Amino acid sequence: MVQLNLVKVLLLSNERTGDVRYKIFSKEGENPDYPEKIIVYREGNIGEHGERGWIKTDDVISLEHLGFQPGRGFQTTITYHIRPARDICSAIAECRQHFQEKFCSDR
Repeated sequence: MVQLNLVKVLLLSNERTGDVRYKIFSKEGENPDYPEKIIVYREGNIGEHGERGWIKTDDVISLEHLGFQPGRGFQTTITYHIRPARDICSAIAECRQHFQEKFCSDR
C-alpha cells in the first residue's frame, strides 16, 4: 500500500457553493514537489446539532497526465501546447480548473 504525505491544502470558495478544500498529496519518501494526487472535500453539516465539518467527496484528481509520460518520453517538439510539469504549481492549477468546471459553471 502506498503511503501519502500531505504537501499543501488549498481552500477555494464562492458565495453559491461555499468552501471547497483541496488536499495535495505526494508519495512518502519521494520529492514533495512531485505531487501524486488531489483529494477534494466540501464543507457540510456533520452532526445533529448543526456542527460543520469537512466531508470527503468522490472526486480524486489524478496528476498522471502531467510531466514525464512513461512510454512517450519527454516532449521533443516545440508547439503552442507544451505539456505542464508535474509540480505544485501545476497541481494548484488543476485544483482551480476543477473548481471552475465543477462548482462555478452554470448548470
